[in-house]
Amino acid sequence: MSFLLLTSFFACNQCKRLCSDMADLAESCGYEVTPDMLKDCREQQAGKSFSENGECRTVRPALEEEWDCDEVAVYFDGSAVSSDDSGN
Repeated sequence: MSFLLLTSFFACNQCKRLCSDMADLAESCGYEVTPDMLKDCREQQAGKSFSENGECRTVRPALEEEWDCDEVAVYFDGSAVSSDDSGN
């Protein structure tokens, strides 16, 4: 039983860490990520199943290779500052 609990703890940590990784990526794209936004994400990740937590473990290492600022923009409704926007 304790092995399952320990495994669940580490799997859950992966999804919560994914929240932080996503926040870092969003900030590098010019978006502001508030502490409340990060808290909400982590709370949502707390209820993930074991298999969903495994998906987080798979996604985390490739996040920046798979996502770019255009994909992040979907979650921020165009409120970011684009680094390549020349204003023309």
